[in-house]
Amino acid sequence: MLISGGVALALLAGCSDRVPSGPREGQRAPGFSVSTLDGGAVSRESTTGKPVLMVFWASWCGPCRREAEEIRSIVGSYGDRLQVLSINSGEDPTKVRLTAKEWGLTWPVGLDPRGSVSRRFEVDALPLVLVLDAEGLVRFRGNGLPSDPHHLLDGLAG
Repeated sequence: MLISGGVALALLAGCSDRVPSGPREGQRAPGFSVSTLDGGAVSRESTTGKPVLMVFWASWCGPCRREAEEIRSIVGSYGDRLQVLSINSGEDPTKVRLTAKEWGLTWPVGLDPRGSVSRRFEVDALPLVLVLDAEGLVRFRGNGLPSDPHHLLDGLAG
């Protein structure tokens, strides 16, 4: 009997205690904790219950700037039905704060000064976008948003 990828993922979601941890599609997102620009913190555990759009970025990254514009539109469409988290790896917090203000990032911006979270998520190019479902399973991973982000997010955020 052949099982399609979507069916297999749904079956795995039903057995969530047996889903392997990792940064790839079909895996449970690795644990992490980052301080945010506003003085708070975000962890893997604090993001459960809603879908999450995670974006790893840097101030020097042109595609990251374009991605920020699209994410602002997504935030406007989904409001509190979706959690958004941008994680900056290795840059000075002052530079991150200025860039976040310039780009209009109104959602939490995490700081990963030593790159430990980036390594855990195997970031090898920017921007890296992950979409997690409400249970923390990675449903999308790519160097940019999915071609039709609303199709994916509508199914996850309702």
